[in-house]
Amino acid sequence: SPIVGRLVGGKVDNCSNAASVISASTIAVNNKYAYPAGVVGIFNTDGASVTNCSNSGRITVNSPTCHICGGIVAYGQTNSNAPTLKLENCTNTGDIVLEHTGGNWNYIGGIVGKMGASSNPFTYYSVKNCKSSGTITVTSAPKIRGGGIFGSAGVSSAADVSGNEFTGTIDVKDNQAVDRLFAGVGPGFTEGGANINASGNVFGGTIKAVDGGNLYISAILGVSASTAIVIDGCKT
Repeated sequence: SPIVGRLVGGKVDNCSNAASVISASTIAVNNKYAYPAGVVGIFNTDGASVTNCSNSGRITVNSPTCHICGGIVAYGQTNSNAPTLKLENCTNTGDIVLEHTGGNWNYIGGIVGKMGASSNPFTYYSVKNCKSSGTITVTSAPKIRGGGIFGSAGVSSAADVSGNEFTGTIDVKDNQAVDRLFAGVGPGFTEGGANINASGNVFGGTIKAVDGGNLYISAILGVSASTAIVIDGCKT
């Protein structure tokens, strides 16, 4: 990523990117992910934060390797129990294009691709007061979880997802996909056990998708495998 590849316990504030980000390869790397983003690839460890940042650069993925990608941050995770990660007051106007020919999950978000691990340790985090107006285009991806703001929430997590707004376009062109889970704001998928408080989020964009496979689309919150979800004061 143009600003920081991996942020471990630090703070990134008031940074901007206008450069294009391209992740391309012809060889799949099994059981590995790539993390392209406009500002920070991965951030973790208690107290890590990304605030007041912006991206206007285009992010393009063309690879058989699985990806977690976001307009600001690709992936927020932790290596210890109960840290706090903060992603707040960020803006994305750049487009994201995903073409993936492999068979595993991809995660994509206008602000962040995925927050929280799919197993322990536990992660507390916030995604607040962020805006995205870019276009997210999926030309090929058999299995994908995505959102206009926030792509996917890991099982071992508790989150405050509030005050966010998506006014861009999500365009899912691939009709051969196995599972496509998208939300206008997000997360597009919430794993079982995750605790999400979603309040004051606004969807004012467009979602387009072709029929085929399992397709799940909503304006605010996508598919949830968790019963610990609160949605309050959201608008479309």
